[in-house]
Amino acid sequence: MVMQVEHQDFESDVLGAPVARLVSEDGTRPQDRNAWLISCRVPADDVAKTQRLKKIGFREIESLATFRRPLDAISGEAAPQLATEGDFYDCLKIGKTSFQFDRFHADPGVPNAAADKLKETWVENSLKGRADAVFVTRDGDRATGFNLCRIDGREVTIDLIAVANDMKGRGLGKQLIEQALNYYSDKADFIRAGTQTNNSASNRLYLSTGFSEFSQQKTFHWINPTNGPTNSPLKIGIAIFARMDSNRLPGKALIDISGRTMLGRVLHQLRHTSVSDPLIVATSDRALDDPIAKLTENEGAVVFRGSDSDVLGRAVDCAHHFGFDALVRISGDSPFIDGDIIEQLVDQHRSVAPDITTNVFPRTLPPGMSVEVISTSVLYRMQGTTDSAEDHEHVTKYIYDHPTEFNIHPVTFHKGNYDTIHLAVDTQRDLDRAVWIAENTSAVSLERVTELARQWDTAHPETSEE
Repeated sequence: MVMQVEHQDFESDVLGAPVARLVSEDGTRPQDRNAWLISCRVPADDVAKTQRLKKIGFREIESLATFRRPLDAISGEAAPQLATEGDFYDCLKIGKTSFQFDRFHADPGVPNAAADKLKETWVENSLKGRADAVFVTRDGDRATGFNLCRIDGREVTIDLIAVANDMKGRGLGKQLIEQALNYYSDKADFIRAGTQTNNSASNRLYLSTGFSEFSQQKTFHWINPTNGPTNSPLKIGIAIFARMDSNRLPGKALIDISGRTMLGRVLHQLRHTSVSDPLIVATSDRALDDPIAKLTENEGAVVFRGSDSDVLGRAVDCAHHFGFDALVRISGDSPFIDGDIIEQLVDQHRSVAPDITTNVFPRTLPPGMSVEVISTSVLYRMQGTTDSAEDHEHVTKYIYDHPTEFNIHPVTFHKGNYDTIHLAVDTQRDLDRAVWIAENTSAVSLERVTELARQWDTAHPETSEE
């Protein structure tokens, strides 16, 4: 037996790259040089096939739960409202902007813009006749949610259901399901729906409306980034995370380092990288951090403000706001960060499409040269997985604490060259070193500042009091 795939015309046309579905496999790696993405679903308890797929390069993307319930009317509840021509564009907008858990949005190798387009086109085709019925909720003349249903014999499938982002939490999802129950009560016997197991809101919705889970499947993707859509490459942006308060060095973001603020130096270092448009400083929405926002604007960079303590939430919101597929996370206390290192990690992230590309796991460069390229889908995943305050304060801690749950792509350097070097600014000693380095070079690079740091450390041996 040889590996057989079936090409998927709809996904290929919309995504702009060849997509296929695995029909059978023989334990060898995919050989289709023209394929960009090959997908496969297996029962969640099929351990043997799961291991075979992982061995030949497939990655687990999602766990899909299927729910089912008998079809009967709910007396006195939502009357069916079928979509009309006037609902067309509202439904398209909801389809384009309301999804993040599906397999295409969850795959770090699929650009979010392409995944959004797929959902939008799916809705468009359903409105034009693919769906047997399209139910909507409305706020005045505006459609605020939709439920696309198809019928096959005596069973109905909820093909896609969504509520506008600004209308979530108002019970509209329940209304959309109740509409379908009432409409199909005398036309079919059962209704089914599928959703990702990590989509807690969707799972709660189905359970609260009388559905029971009856199966789970795992979705796997094999992806070749070199064959990806040329008209929609991964959108990657840099965000510098900074705040004014620091226990050991208060106000360090704006502290002077040889005539320029520390944050100003970080911005200067990153300004000419290929992913610096826009160049973002992500700080908190506290008044305490207003000076950071002002400096950022004066430097010609873009300010994004969010939660102080929930830094993970700030990262998620920042990536979503700018439409990034991946976020380059840089610390604001890294005045000598080398743009060439960022370029190297971004290039590798594009070519490998992992969950995270990092030079700190394992760490082979000194603190102050730390770079992490984190897929937005993984930021969402962590946000929905952990409630730990520590995990939300330290954005990537959960990944490094659970390395087997993530596809981590480490970029390593010759560790022995940098074991004793510290280039981040956390203490007064770090600041003194940084000032001396800045005063003794204008050509900032990893090798140059590392050599200067060695010279300074040799001349200023650390004492027990420090």
